[in-house]
Amino acid sequence: MINDKRKALGRGLDSLLPGRPPAITPIAMPAAQPSGSTQEIPIDSIDPNPYQTRRRINETALEELAESIRASGVVQPVVLRPAANGRYQLVAGERRWHASKRAGKTTIPAVIRQISNEQAMEITIIENLQREDLNPVEQARAFERLSREFGMTQEQIAARTGKDRASIANFIRLLKLPEEVQNALEAGTLSFGHGKVLLALAGFPEHMERAVRPQRP
Repeated sequence: MINDKRKALGRGLDSLLPGRPPAITPIAMPAAQPSGSTQEIPIDSIDPNPYQTRRRINETALEELAESIRASGVVQPVVLRPAANGRYQLVAGERRWHASKRAGKTTIPAVIRQISNEQAMEITIIENLQREDLNPVEQARAFERLSREFGMTQEQIAARTGKDRASIANFIRLLKLPEEVQNALEAGTLSFGHGKVLLALAGFPEHMERAVRPQRP
């Protein structure tokens, strides 16, 4: 079952990254442009992905990646889409982009594709889920945004991300928790399981917040 989910998560990225055979995917990814190969793109001509769902980047891991890039370069290209005024917008590869800047690189290998807003957001979510980089609240916001901005049902979100529909519903419900509880979930002091238990206290936010505050002796 885990392998099946991983395969589902990889479908969107497999259709975009070079050197991989096309895969059957619920979204019809655009065909490769004639240039199709990796290009070196100036880093300062790339804008961040407005659909990025990850808010926290591990500084230690980012510095380790920057050191690797200094020594060996960027092994896997980032994915970009054309933007206005000759610029590009990042679709996948945020950590590689930040680490390349930190490593002092002026260009980065990239694959350029014509990608819709919906595809850009879906690919961003898939990339982060594959690397397990999103905390529960970040995942909840991502799923809620797919539903709100693109009208996707929970069943559609589940099919495209490899998660089951019940999990999608439980993640979105976390956004009903008080801000203090959501902050604890983002910081990692509370787990997804803790969040689901606290949802049983819906209607009593003061009890939820008391549950996450350190108890005085």
